[in-house]
Amino acid sequence: MNKPKNIVLIVCAAAIILFMNSCKCKEPAAASIQRNYTSEGFTKAIVIKYEVDGCVWMIQSENGEKFEPSNLPEEFRKDQLPVWLKYQFQKAGVSNCMAGKMVLISEIAKR
Repeated sequence: MNKPKNIVLIVCAAAIILFMNSCKCKEPAAASIQRNYTSEGFTKAIVIKYEVDGCVWMIQSENGEKFEPSNLPEEFRKDQLPVWLKYQFQKAGVSNCMAGKMVLISEIAKR
C-alpha cells in the first residue's frame, strides 16, 4: 500500500469539498437588477374594487384618474393593490360603468 499517495488523495478531496461548500453563489443577474418603472413610462396606480353601476375592477392613478381596464389579469384583482401600469386608451368599445377611461393594459407589475 502506498500511504502517502492515499493521504494526498484524501487531502485533495477534502480541499475540493471545502472549496465547493464555501463558495458564495451569486443570485442570477436578472433577479438582482431593479427596474426603474418611472423612467420606462409606467404610471403608479392602485387597483380598486369598484362595485357601482356594473363595474367591478378599476385602476386609479396617483393623481386620481380612474381607468376601466378591459384586460386586468386575475392575479391583479385585489382591492387596494399597488401596481405599476402601462396602458393604451381604447377609442372603440362600450364601457360597463362609465366611471373611468377605458384602457388596454400593455404591462402591469406589483409595486
